[in-house]
Amino acid sequence: MGFKYKLVTLLFIVAICLAISITIYNFNSIVAPIEPVSAFRFENSEVGVYHLEFLGEGLLVAGPVINDPTGLLLEHMATLREKCFEIFHPPQIKSI
Repeated sequence: MGFKYKLVTLLFIVAICLAISITIYNFNSIVAPIEPVSAFRFENSEVGVYHLEFLGEGLLVAGPVINDPTGLLLEHMATLREKCFEIFHPPQIKSI
């Protein structure tokens, strides 16, 4: 029952996307606007600001600024390693 529901929903979404794509293609070929109409556009307009356009409606989204993703990943891995080391190797109390 669940598989049929998911399959029908997926086919419905594919049919809607296909219809939108065909409509936009025909509009661009018949009307021939200066700038072709697109269903979806995603641009990096400034540092940390993204311009999202969906069916002609624009939206500015502020995103995180990551200058060095490799350094950020290595930093998170080092933090995780230290936490795991503390869990599996707790500090020993030495008695005199």
